[in-house]
Amino acid sequence: MVHPDSSLLNASSQIKTAITIGLTYYHAFTEVCEMKLSEDLAVSYAQNALKFLEPIYNSHRVYKQVLKYPLLQIATFLGDKKRIKTYESASYDTVFYFPVRAFMRLPRDWQRNCSYNLANLHTLPYPTAPIYETFVGLYHALSTINRYSRHIRAMEEPLLLTLKHDAFRFIWLRTFHNPIVVRIEFWDDSSAFLTWKKTSVHGGYAPGRLVLRISKELSLKEWNQFLKLVEQSKFWELESVELTYGLDGVQWILEGKINGKYHLVDRWSPQDNSTIKQACLYLLRLTNLDIAEDEIY
Repeated sequence: MVHPDSSLLNASSQIKTAITIGLTYYHAFTEVCEMKLSEDLAVSYAQNALKFLEPIYNSHRVYKQVLKYPLLQIATFLGDKKRIKTYESASYDTVFYFPVRAFMRLPRDWQRNCSYNLANLHTLPYPTAPIYETFVGLYHALSTINRYSRHIRAMEEPLLLTLKHDAFRFIWLRTFHNPIVVRIEFWDDSSAFLTWKKTSVHGGYAPGRLVLRISKELSLKEWNQFLKLVEQSKFWELESVELTYGLDGVQWILEGKINGKYHLVDRWSPQDNSTIKQACLYLLRLTNLDIAEDEIY
């Protein structure tokens, strides 16, 4: 597993320089497209961005995960079918704890609309904005993955994507209370297991040390009841992230992997009637954790 900090922030100065130059050309490319300026200028910027970013993309699987999206956008603009096929067929979702795309909130037409700057925060939601025009970009995605991964790593958790059996994981990061993880797994036709963990510090701060780790076997009825709640929440159809944030509060993050299909839903301080929240609370009730009512927010 690779940590975003160690792979990107500690890259060599040569790689950092190439990325900086490549992204500068990429930013210029998207601006020219957005302002509908000279197509020749857009082509020039796109080709130069490709020149600097593609060697970095090919140098390490981390950069494949991160640079895939702007490079695919550029290749589509240039009509480069060979590169489009290469980028589209590449899957590197096991590099980090979470897929980068899950936190990017890509607009529907991101690949063909070269005015979208996939690296930066491009646009914030406003009352009349179509939902597909709101997304956060690579920088925000990597920052979020970095923050969540520090807590998951402290809890000595596996990468859900690589598990061979069906599983769900609830990650509960409360600003003023201990981070908690509850993982439910289905091993075969009759065996389901629940594991819960807790670390020593508040979720709004640096990760602490693992202070609690408990596992127990579940009944098939309990597993099926959880799956029913997941289905009622329309988990697999929900957007992974919403642009709803606050200074404090809590992140409710539910990951799921069934028959090789993976999805993630991340919500900040959801309402009590949230069906995702109800599914997560069911997992908490299956543990022996004693959580006061005022600590659930």
